[in-house]
Amino acid sequence: WMCKDDNIFSVTPQTCDIPSEGATSFRVTFKPDADDQFFGAELECFAFYKSMRDFKLVEDKSFCPPWCITLTCIGHTFQVGKETFLPRFTIDSDRVVFPAVNPTESTYRTALLANHSDTPIQYVFTQDQMKTFTIKPSKGLIPPKSHQLYALRMLPTVADTYRYQLPCRMNDNSKHVHEMTLVGSAESAEVYLPAQGELFFKSTSIGTTSVQKYCLKNTSRLPVRFEWRLSSEDSKSLAVEPTTGTILPNQEQEHTWMFSPSTESKYVLKPTLIAMTTSPTGAIGEKRKYLLRVIGEGSTGEIQAEQRELDLQTVLVGSAVSKEIVLHNNNSCTLHYRLIVHQDITGTANDQAANRDRIVLELEKDWGMLPAQAKNRIMVTIRPTRRATYTFSI
Repeated sequence: WMCKDDNIFSVTPQTCDIPSEGATSFRVTFKPDADDQFFGAELECFAFYKSMRDFKLVEDKSFCPPWCITLTCIGHTFQVGKETFLPRFTIDSDRVVFPAVNPTESTYRTALLANHSDTPIQYVFTQDQMKTFTIKPSKGLIPPKSHQLYALRMLPTVADTYRYQLPCRMNDNSKHVHEMTLVGSAESAEVYLPAQGELFFKSTSIGTTSVQKYCLKNTSRLPVRFEWRLSSEDSKSLAVEPTTGTILPNQEQEHTWMFSPSTESKYVLKPTLIAMTTSPTGAIGEKRKYLLRVIGEGSTGEIQAEQRELDLQTVLVGSAVSKEIVLHNNNSCTLHYRLIVHQDITGTANDQAANRDRIVLELEKDWGMLPAQAKNRIMVTIRPTRRATYTFSI
């Protein structure tokens, strides 16, 4: 022990050997030297392996430094019933809010208590019996016109919101009790999936892809890292972007789902969302699983023209004639289409050479997308370049 016998606070014995797995008791002596005063001290004790009392007895690679143990001692010499000093102090904050962390992870804050009086202040904090909140030092003496900095720690055991009124007794007088409010929370991954965790795709043509947007919301106070996992079978017809990432607290993030059926049937797919919190220290919380139910249908269909044949009649060479054709999708799914024109020329002196001419039938739009049960009108224009009979198939 690093103290002398003539100190106000002393410990006996000052040195002692403690056997393996044994224990030893020490006596702390309080010898004040003045009446009506507060006293306080922090005593230090160094413990070390007996084999290391001399550097000559141990090798460098097996050397172990000593442990330092501190003991805070306080006392006073006021008579029973006598009024103690009136404390004049300020605390920088009566309410301390700890940042959110994962369960079983520590988080820290500091507080400052300043003594504005000309007399010392003795303080004693009553520690939380649940050991969720702790303060260090919990007791001591602040000299006049001085201050004390405290370290506050929160160590939650489960995901919950915690609150504790930390009482501080000043100058050993129940009239001078000041309370600090400590608030904090431990968070687990909480992700909100809209529509009760279901995503519906409209009927989709085989070989095409339907796209849907789906928003996730992080309802916890910590950033959430996520990862979408699909079975090998589901990944053949379903994809998502992004597959991994981070959602900040209270943030809504949009994910893009792509459904590509390969057979004419109904699909019920179940991708899994793996979510975990990330604390400010970088520690990863416990993983949580969320199930998304994706429902879709693969179907086949065809696009038909309202008129199977269209007669453009006689057209003057070098002029142009336009007609309108109507495409109709009678199916329950959206169809993508591309129109290809084939031209056949007859009635000329050399039909084989004439058929090498460029195609004289122009389409206003030769590709597009036709929603279910919808029509699309396309203007076709013919510009003949020779005297002949033109036959087109689309």
